[in-house]
Amino acid sequence: MRVLDWAQDSIPRTASFVAGHPLIRHTMDEVADADPVVFRGIDYCIIPSRNAGEDAVRTVVRLVEAIGSKTVFLDPHEHDSYVAAMNHLPMVMSTAFVTATAGSGAWREMHRLAASDFSDFSRLASNDPAENEVASMANPEALVHWLDQVITELYSYRNQIKEQNKELLGKFINAWEARARWQAGAVVDRRPGLNTPKSNISSLIMGERLADRFAHLSPENTKRDSWEYRGRRSSTEDEADSNKT
Repeated sequence: MRVLDWAQDSIPRTASFVAGHPLIRHTMDEVADADPVVFRGIDYCIIPSRNAGEDAVRTVVRLVEAIGSKTVFLDPHEHDSYVAAMNHLPMVMSTAFVTATAGSGAWREMHRLAASDFSDFSRLASNDPAENEVASMANPEALVHWLDQVITELYSYRNQIKEQNKELLGKFINAWEARARWQAGAVVDRRPGLNTPKSNISSLIMGERLADRFAHLSPENTKRDSWEYRGRRSSTEDEADSNKT
């Protein structure tokens, strides 16, 4: 995380530096988009520097909680990788989609069919190109990693579409449910020790007992209906029947 490197080079060692990154879910391009409650209920990443003192971290946590946000503690490398996947990767994909379609010899005729779907997926390509370049070059290793993951996944879809493989439906259902989980706030990290409330920093801030309590809370039990695809059971039963025959 370059900002931590800059802080280490510029700020005296006697001072504590704690980086923050609010994860705002809706676009705010103009002053008119300003919202007094924009921070309420969102996740707010906190990335302490190596020499950040406990009091400094607690102060930042209180500030984040005061504006109604939820703290998420991340390692700098985790933060950069996740930002590359969640912020910069969609922008590159959107831009590549536009260059692939607008670069077609049939674009002059094809563009007349571009409606809401094209507009939605191409929106990030309308960002300032200079800003897109800076974002792409900010963390090239992580972004290239996630581009490779998408290329692999796209090739899997390509093959299943070409072969008219019935497993394609399962991939669409998995993607539908994954997005619905995210939208419902029902994503649960099942990997032990990664960004859980019982991490060292969280336990320090919240206390061990409260951290244990949060670690056992799972939103998916109360929100299951909102992210489970209704047709999954019938589709899996149809697949089982076809395998029997």
